Formats: sequence, structure tokens, C-alpha cells
Amino acid sequence: MSSTMIFLVTIMASTAAAKSYEVPQQQQQQHLEQKLSKTFKFPSVHTAHEYLTLSHFIYHFDGDTNETQLPYDDLELHLFEDNPANGCVMVVSSPLRKYVAAVFRGTDSDSDWIHDLQASKVPFGPVNGGDPIIEDVLVHKGFNKALFNTGRLQEDCQFDRVLSSIQSVTSVHPDYQVITTGHSLGGALSVLMAAGLAALLAPPSDGMDADQYNLRSDRARTRDATVTTTISAIAFAAPLTGDPNFKAYVDSVSYLGVWNHVLLNDLVPRVPFEKWNYSHPGHTIWFQREAARAYYLHSGDESLGYKGVPEEWKDSPYSVEVHKIPNYVDYMERRSLVWPGVYYVNSFEKIKAEVDDFYRRKTFDTIMVDEDALI
Repeated sequence: MSSTMIFLVTIMASTAAAKSYEVPQQQQQQHLEQKLSKTFKFPSVHTAHEYLTLSHFIYHFDGDTNETQLPYDDLELHLFEDNPANGCVMVVSSPLRKYVAAVFRGTDSDSDWIHDLQASKVPFGPVNGGDPIIEDVLVHKGFNKALFNTGRLQEDCQFDRVLSSIQSVTSVHPDYQVITTGHSLGGALSVLMAAGLAALLAPPSDGMDADQYNLRSDRARTRDATVTTTISAIAFAAPLTGDPNFKAYVDSVSYLGVWNHVLLNDLVPRVPFEKWNYSHPGHTIWFQREAARAYYLHSGDESLGYKGVPEEWKDSPYSVEVHKIPNYVDYMERRSLVWPGVYYVNSFEKIKAEVDDFYRRKTFDTIMVDEDALI
């Protein structure tokens, strides 16, 4: 049985219950303007393509910059590690575009898929006891283990090493945007990493009120705040990562943006299924044949007039073949970069629109792109 099929069968496992984390109504109103200012800062099509390029690059990179040149000339490599206990990650920075990015590799070997086999949920943080990163939330056990497993020969975990590498850059360049990115398993780890960074690095002045700031564990409160800009997870084909409490936390942090790009009927971003108490944090950008669409916090917000993903999101059959990262690259390079007004997004789908811009864009672009050439 292939690794992909193992994932599809075994990721659908039992889940655990958790105490409910609810954002107080007063806090929701207090930070509404801050939240909107964050969520409307869409990654540009070129920005998204750059992080997709890095997510693709790490599949074939072994850490030797003498043998393999980084995909952008100005990039500096700060960290690279690849081991069975945690998987593969690199930290790079760009002086030109002023960011530091943690790039997580997706699943390309049997050992990587082991992390995906464990779909039960655990507190977000160290696997060997101790304080969680964020209290009262649960995340996917396998993904959490990939970040926080210390292994037999290491005193710290991958999360700590990536955090230290990022801090080494932001301590010198506090204006750099902090990015996490990856495809598939890498996308899931990028979401968890971003959530952890938001809890550990950002001071109350960056959007947390006192109650939310105190929700963080003692582990989080002992860290010095070194990030003065935003933290963004730009994920591709990321599976669901945590329970509704985890989503509530991520969606409530005004300086944290999570964007998951999903191609067509890719199965992986739909598992583990929501009926097993998993939820998608952040926003969903859905690459479809006729156009791309963006859905505010995945499920929408009726009070703000934004749609959630439509019923077609749950339509089967789903595809494993579409999940492969070359298909995402192909869509962005042959469609999104060529016609970003149609095949990329800069606004969320609204519940009531005077003009159905989706079909207008589809008609405009019909003669420009060969629909049959896409999977």
C-alpha cells in the first residue's frame, strides 16, 4: 500500500474531548477593527507563489548550498535539519523582502507518514509533559509530536530550534515579517508553528487583551517578545490541525494570519473530518477550475457578511493525485500568475453581492486559459 493511501486510511482515527475556549463577546468587539485589518492583508499572488516555491524546493534540498542554490538570490539559510524524529525544516530570511520564514517539508517518505497515522488529539506543546503552549486547546497528536518530540539524543525539540533561529533574525531585524509555510504535512506544521510563535513572541500591545495574554502557559510568558510585525502561516494543502478551541484561539489573535491554499478536490485538506471534532483555523483560498475564491475564517461570518465554504467543498469523490505539489505549482504558474484577477484573490466571498463577480471573471477568462489542460 502506498504512503498516500496509508495516510488516507489511518488519519481518520479517534479524537478526544476538550474544555471549550470561547472568545468573550466584549473582546470580539474590542478587537474587531484590529482583526479586520489583519484579515484583509491578503498575501499577494507573487508572495504566495514565492512561499509555494520554497515549499516545493525543500522536497529536494539536502541543506548543502554549495551543491544546490537557494531559489532566490538574496536568501540566507539560517537552519536546516532533516531527521526521522521530526522531519525536515529550514529557516531562511530575505533582506530584500524583509521576512524570515520557517519552511516545513511535506510527506515524501514512509517515516514522514508515521506522524500522520496518529489522528487522536493532545494538548498543544511538549510531548513529554510540562506546560502546553496554549492552554485548553487540542491538536493532532502526530503533527504535535513532529514539532515537540525531543528524540533520544536532543535536549530541545524542533519547535525550540526553529524558534531560536527565527529569534536570531528578528532580534537584529525586528521589522521582518515572520512566515511559516509548507505543503501537506508541512502545511500542518506551519500552522502549528505560527500559532506557537504568536503565543510566545508577541506582547499584549500587539492585540492580546489581558485575559487572552494570560491564557498562555508559563512557558509562553517566560519568553521575551521579539516580533513587532505580523506572523503569517501561508500553507498549501494543509490537513486540519486541531479542535474547535484551537481554531477559536488562532482566529482571535489579531496579529496572526493563517491562509490555506487548496486545489480543486484535494482530499488531504478535508481530513481528519470535521465530524471528528477537527476545524480549519484561518482562511481558505480555494483554487478551482473556473476561478479562485477566498473564504473568511473558512466557515465565514454572517455578522460581517462573509460566506463560508459552500456545500461543494464536501462533495466527493476527492482526489489524492491532485494533492501533489507540482499540481499546485502548475496552477499558480499557468493561471494565478498569468491572470491573478481570476485565479488569485484579494477579497472574501460575500453572502450578498450585487454582481456575481465569480461568473463575470469566468466569462472574461474563458478564451484565455485552456480549461482542459488542468487536472
